[in-house]
Amino acid sequence: MIAPGAISRAADPIYFFDAYDGDRLFADSEGTRCHSLEVVREEATRILLEIAHDNISGTELSRTLMVVARDADQAISAEIRLTFSQAK
Repeated sequence: MIAPGAISRAADPIYFFDAYDGDRLFADSEGTRCHSLEVVREEATRILLEIAHDNISGTELSRTLMVVARDADQAISAEIRLTFSQAK
């Protein structure tokens, strides 16, 4: 998969974007080619906002979502976290 807005080449490194919703892990087994760490951070942020849009309801008091980007060697390249909370 190619990160949106990015020109990718076969030589670009591949990154895996794992999503966490509380204690649930949604592991990325396909990966996405990104030509820079800036693109990795942008893609992680885009994924996190999409997950938040689709999954946070007005009835929840608190929820934490996170996307971790790791390279092919499993090293963490970016970690983006969103914590939602509202007053009771």
